Amino acid sequence: MSNTAKITWNDAMGRWEAAFNGQILASRRDFVGGTEYLRRAVEGGFNLKAKRLNVTKVEIVEPKIDQSGFVTVGFDDADGDDQITREHEVFPINERFAIMEDYVDMVAHYQLASTIVTGEGGLGKSYTVMKTLTGNGLRDVSSMEVGERFLAGRGYVVVKGYSTPKGLFRTLYENRNKIVVFDDTDSILRDSNAVNILKASLDSYDTRIVTWNAESSFGGDDDLPRSFEFTGGVIFISNLPKYKIPQAIRSRAMCADVSMTRSEVVERMRVIVESDEFMPDFDHEHKVEALEFVAENANNPLINELNLRSLVNVVKARAAKPDTWKRMALYSMING
Repeated sequence: MSNTAKITWNDAMGRWEAAFNGQILASRRDFVGGTEYLRRAVEGGFNLKAKRLNVTKVEIVEPKIDQSGFVTVGFDDADGDDQITREHEVFPINERFAIMEDYVDMVAHYQLASTIVTGEGGLGKSYTVMKTLTGNGLRDVSSMEVGERFLAGRGYVVVKGYSTPKGLFRTLYENRNKIVVFDDTDSILRDSNAVNILKASLDSYDTRIVTWNAESSFGGDDDLPRSFEFTGGVIFISNLPKYKIPQAIRSRAMCADVSMTRSEVVERMRVIVESDEFMPDFDHEHKVEALEFVAENANNPLINELNLRSLVNVVKARAAKPDTWKRMALYSMING
């Protein structure tokens, strides 16, 4: 009887892990395609640790979704992956990107209070959002002083990295008439006070009042009011899977999930390669050859991540080293 590894979602590390007798054989951060990648690696005999331990089968344990909408460390028979698969069958990846652009258009024209964009990093979410905002006549005013920014008219502000609840409150107040793009600021989703503040700004009511409910005073922050009306828009971009966004946040916004399987990554790349904006200094023929090479090797279990940076590196190798580029490119993809 063959030994069987268990594939489970490690919420603390944000990754799928294949483990046997307490030993991690391999891991994968791709929430949508991670289980399939690990299954191929173990059952296909590509994982050296599994081969040494004579592990030839896997059991996939689906993650449990708690009431707040977070994926928890405990597991049961939740159907998160199955639902994602069904959505992807109905809405192909390029259509989902088009819908995402429509949502951003609506926020830019104040027809929609907020949208949430989820999916793995390195696949063009942020670029597409900023490009769509700019195409709607909005400019990035993030570098302006607060007073100038408030008077600058239509524009958007990009917020990245860690934020405390009070920092979130200040950001929304100082940009209360702007489109605020939260890009990879997932820390605020782990704080209940921050989530409550964000909920108020995401609501679709005609009047959105954001309130600071803490008992203690602001101390030296006398410039901050206890509450204010937020008249702008919010775009939340996250590398987290959709099911790790609290349900209370998801329910207040139009959500676009652009997470992808390996085949969908390649499908998206085919559209991007034909864009004049993608690596314009390189020959189109080289870009197409590079894409076909990426497509041929997309399911190689030695390749941990496949994203636009993978394609960019292959294009550069094709252009610079026409005789040896394929081996270079494959090595780059494996070690990317």
